[in-house]
Amino acid sequence: RPQKVCLCPFLPAHPVHISTYLYIIQHPAEVQLKTSISSQYVIRAQPTNRCLSTLECAAVALSILEKNNYIQETLLRPLQALCSFQLQHGAQIRLSKEHLLKNGLYPKPMPKNKRKLRKMELLMNSVKI
Repeated sequence: RPQKVCLCPFLPAHPVHISTYLYIIQHPAEVQLKTSISSQYVIRAQPTNRCLSTLECAAVALSILEKNNYIQETLLRPLQALCSFQLQHGAQIRLSKEHLLKNGLYPKPMPKNKRKLRKMELLMNSVKI
C-alpha cells in the first residue's frame, strides 16, 4: 500500500496531538467569542469584521480547549499560505460588508425591502443580527 503523503509544506511534519474531539455540524447555534480575532481568510468577504471561517473557528476552539496556542498557529498556516498564493496571482483582499457599509464603500444600491434595510442598518451600527 502507498504511504500517506502530504505535499503541502505548510502543514507540520508530524500530526498535531490533541485530546479533544471536535465535531463540525452543518448548522450550529451561533457562538460569539469575546476576542479581537479577525479573519485571516482575506480573499473571501465576511458579513462582519468578527466572522471567522469554519477552519478558523475550529482552530480557535481547539487551541482554547487544549490550552495551546501552537495548535491555532499550526492549523492556520495552510490558510495563510493559500491566501498569500491567491493574492500573488491576482486575487484581491475582500472587506466585510460591515466595513464597506460603515465607510460608505458598499457598491450596491441599498435594498428597498424593509427587513433587508433594517438588517443593513444593524450591520452599520455593529449590532448582533
